[in-house]
Amino acid sequence: MLLSILLIACIVSVSFVASRLATSGEYKVHGAHQTIYVEPSFVQVTPCTNFTVEVKVRDVVNLYAYEFHLYWDCNLLCVHCEATPPWTPNFIVKDECNNTGKYYWCAVAAMVPAPPFTGTTTLARLTFHCGGPGNCTLSLVDTRLYDDLGNPIPHNIENGFVEQRPIYRYKAKFEYGWQSELVGTHFPSLNVPVETFTTTHINVYNPND
Repeated sequence: MLLSILLIACIVSVSFVASRLATSGEYKVHGAHQTIYVEPSFVQVTPCTNFTVEVKVRDVVNLYAYEFHLYWDCNLLCVHCEATPPWTPNFIVKDECNNTGKYYWCAVAAMVPAPPFTGTTTLARLTFHCGGPGNCTLSLVDTRLYDDLGNPIPHNIENGFVEQRPIYRYKAKFEYGWQSELVGTHFPSLNVPVETFTTTHINVYNPND
């Protein structure tokens, strides 16, 4: 409805696109070359770090408006979201990141005299903070594409996946009492200089066990 209210002041065709975006009808995905997808499709990240993904559309023809929700269900915090429409001028109806509901909602329409877009482009960009270990899918839901006549554009959906790897802490203890701590996501390897001919025993363990 927000798109419709604004674009009625422009031209009837754009207003029609806007009203179609605001409807709550279910969109059925058809087999087509046009695809809304998350890039990169697989992200491997450690806790306390940030990463960025893009929601893109591939091989679209005469795109004039779009809308989608991106959901996640793990220890991720959206720290930045930005709609990146391919037209100028444009109207951004929704560019909302909700960390309580764990979703991002984006809805954008072109405005005259912008021409329809054909090709591959980025629709939105999101930066997440990884708060802990776990895995989850970045799910694209309620995706809608419309052309400059307000007709829905059939398209495929490709979700993303995030693997949040735990951080392991290891300590190497030497017989003579000296110790050092190593932090990483993989089991560490140690290079220990031997200054004498005496034997030194090294025990490496994971204190999380």
